[in-house]
Amino acid sequence: MWRCQIKGKGKCLTSTQLLFHCISPFIETPGEGNHDSRRESEEIDMEGQTTRKRQLASDLFSGFVSGVCCKIVEHPFDTIKVLMQVNGNEVYRNSFDCLKKTVRAHGIRGLYRGIQFPLVGSVAENGLTFVSYGFFKRLVGVTSPDRMTFSQMLLSSMGSGMTISFLLTPVELLKCRLQIEQSCKATTKSTTFGVIRHAVQKDGILSLFRGLSMTLLREIPGTSIWFMTYEMCLKPFIRHGYTRSTIPMSGIISAGSISGFLYWVIIYPIDTMKSIIQTDEHYAAQVSGKGMQRYSMMSKYIAKTIGRIGIKGLYGGLSFTILRAVPANAVLFLSYEYASRFYAHFF
Repeated sequence: MWRCQIKGKGKCLTSTQLLFHCISPFIETPGEGNHDSRRESEEIDMEGQTTRKRQLASDLFSGFVSGVCCKIVEHPFDTIKVLMQVNGNEVYRNSFDCLKKTVRAHGIRGLYRGIQFPLVGSVAENGLTFVSYGFFKRLVGVTSPDRMTFSQMLLSSMGSGMTISFLLTPVELLKCRLQIEQSCKATTKSTTFGVIRHAVQKDGILSLFRGLSMTLLREIPGTSIWFMTYEMCLKPFIRHGYTRSTIPMSGIISAGSISGFLYWVIIYPIDTMKSIIQTDEHYAAQVSGKGMQRYSMMSKYIAKTIGRIGIKGLYGGLSFTILRAVPANAVLFLSYEYASRFYAHFF
């Protein structure tokens, strides 16, 4: 091993010591390097958490706003839809005859019968819909809404549909029963909480979730169609240089209208069966048992109902529902997008 002397120092060093002396300025000590990298990692994590919290708050706020706007527009149409689904041609000639008779008998207020609980439910539903959609988008690796693959859209929307089914089932059960009650000849009308109390006392707390399987069957494919149609309709704007925050109002209205139209045209027969199941006082007696026995009896009930009302009966009230779906979904997505822009600007 050779030795050398550092000028001015009068000290001899081995070759190994000399090599270390030369490269030491470029070597970080282990403690310093780990500390810096850990600090950078923590800063990135904190920034990511802040972004996720902001997105969650934005989805929740925008979902609440869109829920209120949408429900005010759609509830009168929804009342006619349910009356036609349950009573059908036995009482009304068509949807417009149903509208005329309902307004004549109960006034405009009759069209908003039972809106209290659905209004609260709509706020919660839309908040949960967009929050869960955002959650599943992040779960499948979506980093920007402007760049989503088909599979990411499908999985995210299916997850959202499954999630909201558990909220929608009791909300729609109460809404349907209140809407149907006004077409009966009973002199006393129930309140929302009266319907809840009656259902729980008669069949237990789980009776509020009657029709859950039909709601899942409706919402998982239905929400997928709904979100994916909307996203695909916005794709041309993205390709022409727009971002989600700059897409014009006309584009949002068109995309929302088309998505609402396709949603109801495709899943309407399932929704009709759900409404019948939720308003049939004798359903619990006809469909009992557990496991496969219950599903076998449910299948027989559905087949019997279709035999009674016919395939045409499954589409009772569809025309009015389409008239509702187009403006309601246009308002829903428009209010959501502009509420999101408002939140991003002021918060």
